[in-house]
Amino acid sequence: KEYQTLLHQQTEDEAALRHANQRKEMLTRSIGETREQVEDERKQLHELKARLASTSAQREDVKEEIAASAERLAEADRAVESITIRHAQCQQKGVSLQDRLSAVQEEIETATSDESQYRSRFESAKERLSSLSQQHERVATNQSQLREEVSDLNQRLKTTSDEIHQAQSTVEKHEEVLRSHDNAAASLGEQAEELTSDLEVMRHQRAASGSRLHLLEEMQEAREGLTDAVKHVLDNQEQFVGLQGLIGDAIDTNHADASLVESALGTNIQLLLVDNSAAIQNIQTTLESVVGRVGLIAADTIAKERLSSFDHPSITPLLTIIKVKENAKNAVESLLGTTAVVPNLQTAWDMKATMPGWRFVTKKGELLEADGRVYIGQSSSSSQTGWLTRRIELGALGVEVSALDQQIDQRQTQLSDLLHESEQAKSQQRDSAQRVRDARNAVVESEYQQQRLEDDLQRTSRHNMVLQDEFEEVETSIRQAKIDLRVAEEQATQCSQNVTTLGSQRTEIREEL
Repeated sequence: KEYQTLLHQQTEDEAALRHANQRKEMLTRSIGETREQVEDERKQLHELKARLASTSAQREDVKEEIAASAERLAEADRAVESITIRHAQCQQKGVSLQDRLSAVQEEIETATSDESQYRSRFESAKERLSSLSQQHERVATNQSQLREEVSDLNQRLKTTSDEIHQAQSTVEKHEEVLRSHDNAAASLGEQAEELTSDLEVMRHQRAASGSRLHLLEEMQEAREGLTDAVKHVLDNQEQFVGLQGLIGDAIDTNHADASLVESALGTNIQLLLVDNSAAIQNIQTTLESVVGRVGLIAADTIAKERLSSFDHPSITPLLTIIKVKENAKNAVESLLGTTAVVPNLQTAWDMKATMPGWRFVTKKGELLEADGRVYIGQSSSSSQTGWLTRRIELGALGVEVSALDQQIDQRQTQLSDLLHESEQAKSQQRDSAQRVRDARNAVVESEYQQQRLEDDLQRTSRHNMVLQDEFEEVETSIRQAKIDLRVAEEQATQCSQNVTTLGSQRTEIREEL
């Protein structure tokens, strides 16, 4: 801003310097013309002095001639005494004529001097009129140039004003774009923060699920919950021909119902499924060396016929809430075909009267056997770490962890894209801010240009007023000079006529003398 102020001051100083130079040139020309006029008047004064000296010489000559005439007259008087009286009369008349001649000569000299003065005034007035005419033309030319300059300044001022409006419109447009970029950057920042928060929650959830999954995998690999004998058989399954696996691995259900199935199966969940009854006999021989008890069930076991059918809204057959592999359907149906799920133990006792051959398991895991035995509480096999519950949870956790990994990757990708978009938005924001600054600088520059043009216009107007005053003064001087010229010409003409008349009179007097 200080640099612009100095630049503005420099422009005004240069304009003032040019104006002063113009005034200096005008004053120099005026001084030169005045010096020429003074020199002309000095020449005229010198001529007048020369004429005065010439007239004095002529006057002396006339006096000498009169003296000579007096001498001749005296000689004539001495020579002709007879004409003394006439000579006296003639002398008296000669003196009178001489006086008249002297008077006429003086009048001629005075008239000649006046004529010279009037001629000098006429020439001076003529030269002054010529100088004033030239000055009048210069002032008129300067006024025309000033009018053109004013017109140009007005046009430039209008153009600058249009540029200011356009620059202000550009500033508003860029500010609007900048606000949109600010809003977009803020929105992207909020989205990024939300994604970061979601990602952090998912990572915590993934860590917890992964830890739980790892724990369950370790428990599953250790076959925790199974007897040592069953573990030995499963670990050495190739030694037992016809062995298909654990019956619990052939059953699948949702995680919420897994504990009910475990409660209904009880220790039967550790039964080993074999191909048929013959395979049981073969495996029996191999199991003689195994310490501990192992339960076996044939895949071709014939399921018991259901004791009755029912249609009760509060009772759900257990087989309807589980899925069984095809090779274990008969075995599982023989175990759970007459087992139903009831809301509570009281309902089980109520239904037992109408369904005597059925087993009932409640939502809490309580079990009412067909023979009236009741199991209350959770056993180790039906706890949250039960084999079936653990296996189902393990599968669900695997799916959950895989889904969380995909979601985390997806969120990470979205976050990277958002960060990239945010960086682009910040770059656009910086570009828009720079455009706003450039547009504002353009407005300031245009406003400074407008102010400078207004100052130039005011200066030009003041100069034009000065020239107008000078123009009017010159016109007044020209009118006065024309009057002086006409008066001097008339007076010079009158003096010339008087000189001519006096010259005629002088000639007559000389002739008479």
